[in-house]
Amino acid sequence: GTLGGVDKIMVTAAPTVTNGMVDASITNATDGHFVTYGGSGFANATYENTFTTAGTLTPNMAPTAKVSVQMAATTGAQTLGSNLDIYALRTDRDITNGGPFNQIQVRSGGLISATNALTIQPNLIFNDGTSNVEAKITALSNMNLNGVITAAGVTKSGNGVLAVNVPQTAYASGWTVNSGDLTFNDLEAAGQCDYRECHSDHWWYQRLDADRFPRQF
Repeated sequence: GTLGGVDKIMVTAAPTVTNGMVDASITNATDGHFVTYGGSGFANATYENTFTTAGTLTPNMAPTAKVSVQMAATTGAQTLGSNLDIYALRTDRDITNGGPFNQIQVRSGGLISATNALTIQPNLIFNDGTSNVEAKITALSNMNLNGVITAAGVTKSGNGVLAVNVPQTAYASGWTVNSGDLTFNDLEAAGQCDYRECHSDHWWYQRLDADRFPRQF
């Protein structure tokens, strides 16, 4: 069935809806969407900007915009046409830098990889316009992050692998894994987080320094 249609999930205390979605930590894991809440309970959110073919991510999307890249695995990547400042991002495909444009600001902290293994190259800034917020990353498919992360903590959910592939030398806010795996593919990819401050049984260093890190924490 359809969430909010045939399938209804309702709660006693209705969650707050901001810019057409509830908190980014609550998602529809069946088909990989952010959700809203109303008279029929939870339902998939409506996206202000949807991209279905390879090309350039449209500049000047609103900071309140929920953005969905809904593309098949055989299609090409989306390329930044500007530095983006948006509310939430759901993607099925790679996102690459475009010339000088190399960052995406996500105000809700919400990021979903839905159906295909993918790579996000731009730097990711999880900030509500005033201060850094928690990055709430749902990897339903394997997600590679090849940019620098700015956030007030990272919480990873979803059964896919979240791979952090580049040094995060300025990051010091910790990592939490609710489900799936978190992989650091560089010795500095965890930033300034001591492994004892990182909460999971599911994360690995791909490159080992035997004097510093065990294979699995």
